[in-house]
Amino acid sequence: MTQTNATGKIKVEHVVKSFRVGGLEKIIKYLVLNSGSRFLPGVTVLQRSGPFSEEVSRKGHRVTVFNAYERKISAIRLVMEMVSAFRTVRPDIVHCHDTESWIYGTIAARLSGVKKVVFTKHGHMENFSRTLAAECRVASWFTRTIAAVSPQVKDELVFRLGINPLKIDVVYNGIDSKAFHPPEDKGQAKEHLGLPADSFVAGSVTRFFQVKNIEMQMDMIERLKDMIPGFHYLLVAPMTPAGERIKQDAVKRGLEDHVHFLGYRSDIPEILQAMDVFVLTSFSEGTSVALLEAMASGCVPVASSTGGTPNLIEHGKNGFLFEINDLDALCGNVLKCFEDREARSNIISGIGENLGKYTMEKMVECYETVYLK
Repeated sequence: MTQTNATGKIKVEHVVKSFRVGGLEKIIKYLVLNSGSRFLPGVTVLQRSGPFSEEVSRKGHRVTVFNAYERKISAIRLVMEMVSAFRTVRPDIVHCHDTESWIYGTIAARLSGVKKVVFTKHGHMENFSRTLAAECRVASWFTRTIAAVSPQVKDELVFRLGINPLKIDVVYNGIDSKAFHPPEDKGQAKEHLGLPADSFVAGSVTRFFQVKNIEMQMDMIERLKDMIPGFHYLLVAPMTPAGERIKQDAVKRGLEDHVHFLGYRSDIPEILQAMDVFVLTSFSEGTSVALLEAMASGCVPVASSTGGTPNLIEHGKNGFLFEINDLDALCGNVLKCFEDREARSNIISGIGENLGKYTMEKMVECYETVYLK
């Protein structure tokens, strides 16, 4: 049982490599901003901060940023600076959110006297080297509880890393159901973004990471642009050098009238409400927060069948699945959504049945149970 400190609250220090934008980062933001009265959260950022860091800070929560990459400090120096910070803050729990922060955070917690470490594996296994896999197994020995965001992620931790399954809880990601809900009028939602009310709008909220397979989305747009009248594609992702290359390629292909590169946006709920179809082309996923938000917003999901996604979507009932990199299946499913309005309406009606366990409130409650173990 966790003991409270002199403040009467349990101090939880979230440790993460980067705290800019993304599904993992949004989960941390939700946990910090919606902590119950018994908890006092803070955030330690090893590398880069960003919009979410600023939002959490504006709302009165401490965010400590080390900028280790820009400062070019060694791993030993970073750990010792973390130890110093932990000794000042005196957290009761260190909650790590990615592999790097788990290894460094566990060492710093031990050296600074923090007795409880929690780790969340937000996605599927990276291409672990033997050394990294060994480091993770050692970190698991000093970790009280590991949270996996899907049963598939738990299985990978057990069978690929050899972690004790009794240490692992499945804690599903959750979303803010008050912010993400279907629009009263989808046509008006489209017009609000400057699109014709009768246009067919697909899109994705993602990042320009290789694992997200954005190039496949460009291939889909090129194939469907002349088959679907009034076809518009909204791509919401912070721009990076990889994104610039994809954008330039889209122009070369003559797609600029169809694909809209929106960059980072703070009005994600309004953008999702304008979409008829949400596309996810990832090579791997845990439990996609963007996909959950899109489904709650009344979008028909068309997603690659990977990771935890089949837990969310039953093909033909509340969305469509396709095998990884199967462009024909992706295009066929999107085209079906355009051509068969009744099927699209039935899909939207079936979405709500499976979203009840993916709420922000349930997720926060599950993590608080983990903290109190």
